[in-house]
Amino acid sequence: MRIWIFNHHALTPEQGGGTRHFDYAKQLVARGDEVTIFASSFHYATYEDFKTYPPGSDVVRETVEGVSFVWLRTRPYRGNGVGRVLNMLDYLRKALRTACTRTEAPDIVIGSSVHLFAVLAGYRCARRFGVPFVMEVRDLWPQTLIDMGMSRWHPFIVTLGILERFLYRRADAVVTNLPYASRHISRYVPESKIHWIPNGVDLSRNEAVPPHRFAPGYLHVVYAGAVGRANQIDTLIEAAMMLAGAPVRFHILGDG
Repeated sequence: MRIWIFNHHALTPEQGGGTRHFDYAKQLVARGDEVTIFASSFHYATYEDFKTYPPGSDVVRETVEGVSFVWLRTRPYRGNGVGRVLNMLDYLRKALRTACTRTEAPDIVIGSSVHLFAVLAGYRCARRFGVPFVMEVRDLWPQTLIDMGMSRWHPFIVTLGILERFLYRRADAVVTNLPYASRHISRYVPESKIHWIPNGVDLSRNEAVPPHRFAPGYLHVVYAGAVGRANQIDTLIEAAMMLAGAPVRFHILGDG
């Protein structure tokens, strides 16, 4: 099966960041599937481009451990302002231009948030080739922005809300890594279409935590990810305080 994944921020382990799709793609490749990930080479955390493009080209193709990457050069930005939105739209435009003009057709297309424009790229591409479309939800946009303090009547929020409902209703299936996201998503699609696939851990890549820190005789709880307001790390810290004195150790790996 030929699987295409649209994830603006997909990375390989060497780039330092989220590797959900790379790790899953490796398992699919091992089963005999062919996986291509369309991603931007502008790193969302370092604000730097980690690829060098040939003159006159915005596309670099690379195969990493059997997984095909199509890297797209998108406009630089810093922070969470207008520049980031323009970067998202640049990804949408270049992803569609690159993928939808291919001669070979996928068997299935997955469009993955963080943002909905990447999901839209997946949907448009699936329609172009007449194949099933899977919407993957890793952030509840625009609800996350509303919870962070933006007005639900802001024009950008209203636009995202319309796009969210449009994509939910046209997805053949919805996948999420959030255990309780179905409470929100089921307002738009039947629960039978919603599938929870949590993030996993590749234990062969544990160089971020020195082995001596995993002392025997303890339950080790590891949080690896962003450390910001939206991540509510205070909940984890409160749990650690409640377990003070118990044979449990907490490891928090991230920045924000």
